[in-house]
Amino acid sequence: MPDPLTYGHLAETARGQAALAAVAPPPVGADEVVRDATELVGVLALVGRHARFLGRGAGPSNPALDLAWHVDQAVMALRSVLPAGRAGPGSVWAAPQDLLGTAHDLLSAQLGPRGEPRGPDAGALTHPGAVTAATGRLARLVVVVTDGAAARADHLRRHPLAAAPPTSPGDGPGRAPPRDADPSRVLRVARALDRLGNLRDAAATIGHSCDRPGLPAVLDEVTPLLGAQIGESFDLKLERLRHAAHVLTRPPVRSHHVTLTEFADLAAAISELTWKLADQARRHGPHPAQDAYAQVSTCAHRAALAWTALHQDVGRMRTLGFEGRQAARLAAGLRHQLNDAAATATAADLAALLRVARRAVVLLPDLATASDIAVRRLAGEGLLKSPLDAGQYGGPGLVTDDLLASYADTAAKSLRLVSACARLPGPQPTPGRAALLAATSPTTTVLTATRPPAPALPPLDRARQDHTTWLHDPHHGILTCDTDHLEQALCHPDPQLWDMLRPHARRLHLRGTESRITLAALVAIHAPEWLTPTSLAAQADSPISTATSAVSEPSAAPGQAASPPPVTDTGLGL
Repeated sequence: MPDPLTYGHLAETARGQAALAAVAPPPVGADEVVRDATELVGVLALVGRHARFLGRGAGPSNPALDLAWHVDQAVMALRSVLPAGRAGPGSVWAAPQDLLGTAHDLLSAQLGPRGEPRGPDAGALTHPGAVTAATGRLARLVVVVTDGAAARADHLRRHPLAAAPPTSPGDGPGRAPPRDADPSRVLRVARALDRLGNLRDAAATIGHSCDRPGLPAVLDEVTPLLGAQIGESFDLKLERLRHAAHVLTRPPVRSHHVTLTEFADLAAAISELTWKLADQARRHGPHPAQDAYAQVSTCAHRAALAWTALHQDVGRMRTLGFEGRQAARLAAGLRHQLNDAAATATAADLAALLRVARRAVVLLPDLATASDIAVRRLAGEGLLKSPLDAGQYGGPGLVTDDLLASYADTAAKSLRLVSACARLPGPQPTPGRAALLAATSPTTTVLTATRPPAPALPPLDRARQDHTTWLHDPHHGILTCDTDHLEQALCHPDPQLWDMLRPHARRLHLRGTESRITLAALVAIHAPEWLTPTSLAAQADSPISTATSAVSEPSAAPGQAASPPPVTDTGLGL
């Protein structure tokens, strides 16, 4: 089975490839020496940029920012001699750059362009312990690269003429050596690489300070937000559902009640399966682990009861939201897959099935928190309806408070189940995320960084969401105007619209055959001063309104009517 595409796997593979590049034979030829050194500095520059990204959300003082500062200072000091370069095809530094760049992109996809959370793991980027754990690996990568730089500098000093091409009999004593055979270039590169020694010491110190037990390596388990949907594993399906649940927390998404019921149904199935498997392991497992399995069995049983009751409560409600159908189908598919695996499992499959259940349990707090946020938004906007008599639905009333209290209780029980599963013997799937959740207080929201305040919902009877209207006229092309101004212009008869456009007739190339809607749009664009409240109030006594109030056709050709009265300065810039 191939290794999963995770941030930790990519970053660790990048460190391994950097170690191979550091011990690779030095290049031959001065040009190749310079190119190899610039590519080495390019790896360090990429590490500094990635460390700065890691540390920007973890507080003003953290090891990631310290590492980024030291790397940036070292790279800037070498800029005049060795500017950072992109590794080309066939370079030994191409693999470390590509792998580390992919790891950086994988993490940066969790945040939007303004730093807003876009993925379910965005909150981990603000956790100091998680950032410290990831910084330790980057510091060790810097140590590996700088060790390679020191080895290359030593080789270049001992063999400054190794890159020179062999001389030919025609080379006279007065002939200048070719540029590629200039030993001074090689020695300048060696001296520049020697200056990375201070960076090596600083990175080693930072790496040692980050090498502390108990740090949550939750960032190592971050996977791509969207992956292939054909032939994907159970773990990837769980991650897709986790991301889909996170999307439901973003305003103005309003969840369908089917999505909420499917989430609760899947969570109940996961809890019940974990309860049964832990109970069997308690009865037949080794004696030292029986207490741990008994604790998991108790917590899973309580979580299953809570999720089942929540499924029934949500099933009786109705929402006016329409998003989340794809997430509901994904949750239903995972539930069927779990039920089929449990129905066909033999005694030899129980250990593997328990691992699957422990992996799925980590998803429960995310489902509870996402559903809680969705219900709060629906209730706050009046889109959550409770059942009344005769199959009708009305306002939520006190039912919403009870439902939110049930979600809070279910989330707390789910966290206790995750904590109990993390203490079981054997390898824990997604250990970093499980440890982070196990250390979370049941009263603390899991997705704290992903709960921005929901904006006020506009009135439901409002047909549009903006104030811009687009019209297409065969002569004037696309006309974009303010909707309110267009509506006000349509309240005027055609002669008034013609007179309002008289000062602009030559510039707009009016033909006299424009339709009423085109005239109104042109007035809204080029003469909106006639449509302001103060001007509308003054039009009752204006020559335009008195002369054309009973006329349905233009009183004169464009350009021959009386000019509109001047607009007084209201002091508002209108």
